Amino acid sequence: RELAAFAVAMEHLIHEETYGILRKVFELLELPTDVDLPVQKVADALDAYAIFLLTRKDENAAYEITEQALSKGRQRFEEDQDAFWVLCIQRLRGSLATTGDSVAFAEVQGIAEAFEQSLGGLYEQTVCNPRRKQLLSQGACDSEGRMPSKGVPWDAIDPLNNLGGPSTGSDHDYQVYFANWMLSAQHCGVKTDFYMICCANPCEDILDRIEHDIASPYIGLEKIQATAAVLGNSWSASSMLGSHFKSRIGDSREVDSLVGKAVTAQP
Repeated sequence: RELAAFAVAMEHLIHEETYGILRKVFELLELPTDVDLPVQKVADALDAYAIFLLTRKDENAAYEITEQALSKGRQRFEEDQDAFWVLCIQRLRGSLATTGDSVAFAEVQGIAEAFEQSLGGLYEQTVCNPRRKQLLSQGACDSEGRMPSKGVPWDAIDPLNNLGGPSTGSDHDYQVYFANWMLSAQHCGVKTDFYMICCANPCEDILDRIEHDIASPYIGLEKIQATAAVLGNSWSASSMLGSHFKSRIGDSREVDSLVGKAVTAQP
């Protein structure tokens, strides 16, 4: 019940944030909110809304909805041609295809809110999945589960203590834990006051499958081995982790080794 109340409160806050941004965008473009507008005017407003939403870097700073900020944002869009941004603009403009010749402000807000709900999927498609594939293509992981990241583009290199740590070699020859790297701050592309759009945990589907199959607070070695064998052939493991990790999940020797370490580590 408390969780449901929290979800309703967050939904209301996000709704108010979207409304506030759109109101300021309409004021900036000198567009009225109390009459229906031609589709092209609405398209211009939605483009500006997307620029302010997607180019914000600091979630703790106020939205700067000014002519200067809009000009800088447009320039950044044109120079970067970021696949995520391009798809976002296409999605927003495509939403207008189902409207009439004129659009009311309330309908514009509905389009914006539906767009924000789709941001996670768009980000996974254009940013997260390509980065996963690129990292997984670098080769097998070491005995600690770290993977080489040479050749993988870094938007910003975070301190690597939590990601795996540098290997010997050049300053950019790092080894990273796959999930930790994918969940690092550099993989967050949208930052609002109430949520961020980041890459999903690549192991979440696999952990859900394990919990579903085990359905018990306790588990023996045989059950662990059987569950791991099934996961090694599952669609989720294959698509999210690649062939090398897939084979390790289903390797009974690997399972025995990990279980042994876990038992030894118990106080």
